[in-house]
Amino acid sequence: KNNDNNKEESDGEIPVYQIGETAVIYSEDFDLDYEVTVNSFEIAKEVNGVSIEELVTNVEEDDEGGFLAIELTYKNISDEAYTPNERFLPYFGYRGGGGSLTDYDDIFFPELEEELAPGEEITGKLVYLSAAPNEEYFTLTYEPMQENETWFHLPNPNLN
Repeated sequence: KNNDNNKEESDGEIPVYQIGETAVIYSEDFDLDYEVTVNSFEIAKEVNGVSIEELVTNVEEDDEGGFLAIELTYKNISDEAYTPNERFLPYFGYRGGGGSLTDYDDIFFPELEEELAPGEEITGKLVYLSAAPNEEYFTLTYEPMQENETWFHLPNPNLN
C-alpha cells in the first residue's frame, strides 16, 4: 500500500527511492552527478557508541525521542574531486514536511568535510535528533526545490 501513497504525494514527478536503492542525482548548481545509497535507518539512543546523553542535556529516561540515524554511501561519479558538504546538503523532514533537526556530521560522518576523489565512495551516518519520532516515515531530500529533487522514504523502524 505504501507505494501508492508515495506516488500520490510526489505526483510522480519526484523520484522516490527506498532503503537499499541507489539514486544517481544531478546537481545543477555545480554541474555534477553523485550517487546516494541509503543502507539503513534506525532510531536509537546510541549510535556508534555515542549515547544521546553525551550530546543532549536534560534527556529524560523515558523520552521517546532519540537519534535518527541514516547510514548511507556517497559515490563521486563526476570527473572532479569535491567536498561532499560543499556540493550537496540533504534535507531531512517528517512526512508532512517540516522538521528542522540538529545534525552531527562532525561526530558521525566527518568524511563529508574531506575531499572525495572521482570514483571514490564513503559510507557514514547522517544523524538527526527528534523528541517524538512517531511519523510513519521520514523523507530525506536531495536537491530540494530543484528540477532534480530526489526523495528517499525511510519507514519508521519502531512502527514496523
